[in-house]
Amino acid sequence: MIDERFDKIIMEKLIAAQEATGLSGREFAKRVGMPNSTWSAYYTMVRSIQFDNFKKICNYLGLDYIEVFQEAIAKFLELEKKAAD
Repeated sequence: MIDERFDKIIMEKLIAAQEATGLSGREFAKRVGMPNSTWSAYYTMVRSIQFDNFKKICNYLGLDYIEVFQEAIAKFLELEKKAAD
């Protein structure tokens, strides 16, 4: 989305929530409505997650995408500040 580190923060949250469902990656992707290859590329960070898919995944997981995004921005800015010090 913004930066590789930001994407990692987002994906850590989504992956933890996905794994908590007990669904395989393939079944999760199917239920969310995306190809398994797309979820796999996000999961392995080969591809940056698209915002519309981010919202779709959050919706399926019962997460407020705005809150997830804001939390990720806060963590990202903390990393930026530490790197600048």
